[in-house]
Amino acid sequence: MNTVMMTDIIGFTELTRQKKSEIGKLGRRHARVIGDAVSMHGGRVINIFGDSALALFDLPLNAVKSAVEIQQEAARLPAIPMRIALHCGEIIVEGNEVYGDAINLTARILRLAQTGNVLCSDDLNGILSPGDGFSLRSAGIFNVKYVARPVEIYWVDHQGLTLPRIGPAEREISIQPSSVAVMPFLNMGTSAEDQFLGEGISEAIIHALSKLDGLSIISRSSSFTFSRQHKDIKDAGRMLGVAHVLEGSVRKYANKIRITAQLINTSTGFHEFSETYDKELEDFFSIQEEIAWLIAWRLKQELSMKDKLHMAQPRTSNTRALEYNFQARHLLGHPGKDDILRAIELFQRAIEEDPGFVLPYSGISICYLYLGALKYLSEEESYQKSEEYSLRAIQIEPELPEAMVVYALSSFWVNNWNLASGQKVVSEALRVAPGSAEIRLFMGMFALISGNRKDALIEILLANKLDPLNPNILSRLAYTYLCLEDYDQAHSYFRLAHNTAPFAMYISYIQAWSYLLQGQYARAESALREVDTQKDVYQSVIGTQGFLDAKLGRADRAYEQIRQIKLLEERENIAFPNYNCALVYAGLNKTDEMFACLERAFSEKPVHLMFIQADPFWDPYRSDKRYVRMVNRVFKRSPSSGSIVLHASTRERLRLIADDILYIAAEDNYSRVVWTDGSKRREKVLRSTLKQMEEQLAGRDMLRCHRSYLVNCSRYSLEGDSRGYKLSSVDDPEMLPVSRAYSKRIIERLT
Repeated sequence: MNTVMMTDIIGFTELTRQKKSEIGKLGRRHARVIGDAVSMHGGRVINIFGDSALALFDLPLNAVKSAVEIQQEAARLPAIPMRIALHCGEIIVEGNEVYGDAINLTARILRLAQTGNVLCSDDLNGILSPGDGFSLRSAGIFNVKYVARPVEIYWVDHQGLTLPRIGPAEREISIQPSSVAVMPFLNMGTSAEDQFLGEGISEAIIHALSKLDGLSIISRSSSFTFSRQHKDIKDAGRMLGVAHVLEGSVRKYANKIRITAQLINTSTGFHEFSETYDKELEDFFSIQEEIAWLIAWRLKQELSMKDKLHMAQPRTSNTRALEYNFQARHLLGHPGKDDILRAIELFQRAIEEDPGFVLPYSGISICYLYLGALKYLSEEESYQKSEEYSLRAIQIEPELPEAMVVYALSSFWVNNWNLASGQKVVSEALRVAPGSAEIRLFMGMFALISGNRKDALIEILLANKLDPLNPNILSRLAYTYLCLEDYDQAHSYFRLAHNTAPFAMYISYIQAWSYLLQGQYARAESALREVDTQKDVYQSVIGTQGFLDAKLGRADRAYEQIRQIKLLEERENIAFPNYNCALVYAGLNKTDEMFACLERAFSEKPVHLMFIQADPFWDPYRSDKRYVRMVNRVFKRSPSSGSIVLHASTRERLRLIADDILYIAAEDNYSRVVWTDGSKRREKVLRSTLKQMEEQLAGRDMLRCHRSYLVNCSRYSLEGDSRGYKLSSVDDPEMLPVSRAYSKRIIERLT
């Protein structure tokens, strides 16, 4: 393994035209600077041209030292406008010629650098121990041409070196040879009822091909959006980043169907194959599979029987079921309440037509997930129904990626935001369909929820490669850059999302928060005006407006927003009242009131709270013990922290959510259980000893703080000092005692 160094003089061609007499001196000085620094640190110059050089090092540290010295010397008069890139990897050396992916990647990194920069790859950063006065700092994660995965780029911070200024949303278009976009097939029939056929066959081919590892298949939303723009084939290659386009037509007549399909090379316009199929209508799926196999064979050159079985489509011979399914999915592109309810109705019709058709079950599961997340239906009902229908889909088709993803999401909600269970199922879905943009997106979102911003960015960038015109992915990518506090990149992707979905209110809402976090209040207010509060009250627009009013010094208006929130709560016309109030109090710098609202908001499950570990909004509060407790409540529960049943010595039972328990107090042979139900404090006495209660709650976050008290550690904070400790909770006016016998364990847990 070698460390590769590449250098380049910026603007050399222009310098050649302007200063012909001095160019020779510049070239000789360039060669001398490179040669001296490389040899001093044990490297080997492979070649030096007039404006560039290539050198190899055995030790990465020596390569960095050499690059720093080169830039320091180049800055001296007469200055050389030099940029340098470093990368560590396997290469092939033949005399003065070198080959390999490491060379290509180094050259791509070099293109991102400016005068005075030394950039290096994540591979180099991973094995380097910085020293000698320099450090490595991340410049961001980028799509790099001809490289399959996004690459994190670092810059060397040292005296005399300049800070890189890599442009917003800088993405080189990477066109992989084994990439294809499937356009919606043109419907040549006259019946309006048959309009679904063209898009249906295209979508089925996309689903089949996305299950194959090694192929890059552009998702439906991007290819269909592109087709409506009436661009030519070369435009498809450029805008979608694909080497091939599949297009075709479909005509239905009587009980027969004719399908034509052409695979076209986007760079040459050459038809790599063109086929026509005349089949019975019941053979609809077999035609789709045959086309998918043919594409896969052309792009991969080989296709095993295992691959063919893996690509097999969830079948139905009932065209009415197909039509209802497609109509319903079209509605989910704009998920308002009425659209979601209508989609459920259409999916149910599809099931009535064919109870064995798997896709409507996963579709209904998605609908109930929407209804729960947007608070159009009770959490318990919506998420349980979502889980139920996704399980029915998996029973019919055990490795249906869509059903696996929906099951992961519904399980995540049903189990009180249990990250581990959701991530496990999504990871398994990715194994089944490695080319699915949707799965990549959810991998990224779960990473973001867990606070792992860089892994989230990598996964969502991969989703963006597979679905470059999808406004949902673009907006999530923008939000991820917001979480990384890279606001230039964030706003670049916000603009792209707006261009593809100009009426998407969510995009404007998140963009408003981007401006708020930067203190650009006028721009934030303008973005908020674009949000339709009647349609998107769940987005906490009123709370955000109150936050903005407070930041602009309009305290009276901010308190008026709180009053309006409480009125809306009484009318049940706002989804997250306590979270909205918390935002306003945050703007007013009323931290105690903010955390009190957040504690009450926990039972509301506001979507925004999922990102508490990643969103920079929470940065000022991360050292506050109340923030730590909130994170623990949301994400660090025991695996079994859902619904539990406490048993008494009698036949009496008490069912509740484990995380809702505050404490259990011993009262002779009885135990008094105290818990919260929303914002209300409740208690019940059971005929059971505290020891018996403790045994029932084994494995949960419950500890003795006193011989008479068993406390839920996630709900309390520690007060006092070595002279005496007590436990306090915003949900309970009562302070709990901490005895010496139990203090050590309590202190370790809560600090």
